Amino acid sequence: MTAQSIEQRQPIFNSYFEDALKRIVYDAVRTVFENVQPKPEKKEIPLIFGVDICGEVTGLAKPTIYRNTSKNFIPHFKRDGKLLFKREEVYAWMTENRVKTKNEFCQELDSALTKRRGGAK
Repeated sequence: MTAQSIEQRQPIFNSYFEDALKRIVYDAVRTVFENVQPKPEKKEIPLIFGVDICGEVTGLAKPTIYRNTSKNFIPHFKRDGKLLFKREEVYAWMTENRVKTKNEFCQELDSALTKRRGGAK
């Protein structure tokens, strides 16, 4: 092969790889856009709501909500035979039994033992 024949083939060679690269990028971008799911609209939770929205907020099924309200576990109201919930009260109920971290537990235990001994020496 001569130097001239290599130079003549180089534009064809570059053109082939340029087209192949364009196809690869196009296919990759198309695949990404096809797989992107639209984000659901964030629905604002009203101040007072019923059982359906309570289920969405807490993740509990309707029968569980009815059972827990009949046992007065979940704070609620009744108006014209409907169960109603206040947003802040449901959030407070969901977060009332916080579990301590190991550090918090150890600090509390150290503090209690220090008090028991009569202070640090």
